[in-house]
Amino acid sequence: MLGVPEASGKQAWAFMPMVTSGCSVGVFVVSYAQPHTFTTEERALYTALSGLGAQALERGRLYDIEHRRARQLQRGLLPRDLLARPVSTSGTSSPGGAGRSK
Repeated sequence: MLGVPEASGKQAWAFMPMVTSGCSVGVFVVSYAQPHTFTTEERALYTALSGLGAQALERGRLYDIEHRRARQLQRGLLPRDLLARPVSTSGTSSPGGAGRSK
C-alpha cells in the first residue's frame, strides 16, 4: 500500500484487520479527507465493524464451499446420459375418505 495514502489525498487513515476464527481475511479501511484524531468510541465502532465484516466474509466463503460440494454430489448421482433416456410417467388417483378403513 505504499504510495496509496499520498495518491488518495486523504489526511487520516484507520486500518483494522478483519479476523475470524484466528485467521485474517482482509483489512477494513476508513479514511478522512481532513486530519482526524480517532476517539475511543470510533475505535470501538471500527473494531466491531471489522469483526462483523470478517464474519460475513467467512459465512459467504463457507456457503460457497457447501454449495459447490452439493452441486458436485448432485451431478455425481445423476446418470451421464439423462437427457437421452426415454421418460414415461403414470399415476392413479383415488378419492380420500369415502370407503377407507382406519
